Amino acid sequence: MEEIRAVSLIILGWLLGILSDPIVKGIQNARLRASLQNGLLAELVETQVNMAFIAYKLRGRLLSVTQEFLAGLQPIFESYDGPEKDERLVEAIRGLGKLTDDQLKYMHSSQNKPGRAVGLCSTSLPFLSSQVHMLSVCQPDFRQRILRIKAHVDLFNQQVMQAMGFLEKTFDQSITGDNRLAVEGNLEEGYEAVARRAEVIIDCVSELRSRYALTTH
Repeated sequence: MEEIRAVSLIILGWLLGILSDPIVKGIQNARLRASLQNGLLAELVETQVNMAFIAYKLRGRLLSVTQEFLAGLQPIFESYDGPEKDERLVEAIRGLGKLTDDQLKYMHSSQNKPGRAVGLCSTSLPFLSSQVHMLSVCQPDFRQRILRIKAHVDLFNQQVMQAMGFLEKTFDQSITGDNRLAVEGNLEEGYEAVARRAEVIIDCVSELRSRYALTTH
């Protein structure tokens, strides 16, 4: 009987040794996944707010700010609680939401001074870029959504560079007549492309946040 018990304990210890490693790894991966997803979500919240501001600025230039558009931006600014939070901006967006589409168009038209351009800068995702090799620990759906957003940000940066190239040409005094009109038209189209891309990024981040919330553990 003692021999049987001894053998049983040896077998049990052996089994626990085999099973404990994947259990520990599973716990470690779960913690790593939660930490990684939190970091990515936090970075993308900042990116979404930046994209919302850019989209608004460009739509104002293009005279295409509407109540529907503002209704989509308002919860983004209201829910944001990061280092760049500005209550004045939140109140301003709320106030604009009370205007009609015609009133919004008139307001932005009066603010668009002749010769005034909209400067744009590329954006980056430093945390995501440094952690791409770790995305395998995340759920496939989360990983695919993150990579889709990254692809759109890359396209956004390309479109910003193109628009800024057109803007630079507007300062070339040797470009006149129809050629200048063509450059100015290209610049407006460039602004519109950047605005649309920013809105795509906004929507992608909103969908991601609706499915994966920041966790505390």
